[in-house]
Amino acid sequence: MESTLAAGQSVSLTRRPVFRSSAIFPVLHTAAYSSRVLFMGYWLLKRQIPEVQLLATLRDQPGAIIARRSILVTEPKAFAVRLPDLLAEAQLPVEEDFTGSLELEIFSTRDLVYPYPAFVLNYYGPEFMASVHTTGRVYNDIEDLRENEDTIVPECGFDILSDAAYSPFFAFVNGVYAYERPRIDWTIVDEHNQATHGFFTLPDVPPYSTQVVELRRYIDLAAGGGGGGGGGGGGGEGHYQVTPQLLRLLPALRGRQFRAATPRPQHHPHLLRQFGR
Repeated sequence: MESTLAAGQSVSLTRRPVFRSSAIFPVLHTAAYSSRVLFMGYWLLKRQIPEVQLLATLRDQPGAIIARRSILVTEPKAFAVRLPDLLAEAQLPVEEDFTGSLELEIFSTRDLVYPYPAFVLNYYGPEFMASVHTTGRVYNDIEDLRENEDTIVPECGFDILSDAAYSPFFAFVNGVYAYERPRIDWTIVDEHNQATHGFFTLPDVPPYSTQVVELRRYIDLAAGGGGGGGGGGGGGEGHYQVTPQLLRLLPALRGRQFRAATPRPQHHPHLLRQFGR
């Protein structure tokens, strides 16, 4: 990022301090599993900042705000923001399924340096747990956007299983702009290193909406790669480039089957930065 520098580099005279650091995640809740965000008040130790304010915003799948919670962080201890608690505060029945997004913003009167905080999203159930580090964020403003959108590349790679027992998918939370029928270009590389290419279009994507894309609705996985019949191996590398905005992945959870993804992100020409660092 142009707005952060490595040790020993000089600071530009035009650099603006970072007073807002944020992350946004797709969150899911069912009778079998739920979501929570875990973090530590590390700013107090790392930056010697006496306190920061956290604002948690829960949105439903179309993007409407349904609950907010503010937390004053004055200790370098562990914190958890749990989706079932937020649903209960919003007077939504926790016994019903929920899909939406959780945005967490850190505000400070001192320079936070990095606009993305060290949060961990945790999907958990009685017999499993899967985690991913800060993945996406909504840009602070147009200057932030312009500084960090210089390069657009194929987006990310992750493993899939094509066996009928599994239902691979990815999910993303849109930024502030609406998009009409965004296009996704994909490449699947099977266990024999044979590549298959294609594309599909999504329905219109409203601002701040959470999109969960079931790959089988758009791709013939058995014919196109990702492991073949039986589902062993499945080394699928998906380069998902939406025009003009892009995606953020979840671990593939269906029937308690998780395949964690560890893509390295780049940037997109809208106000949602995907995959953090």
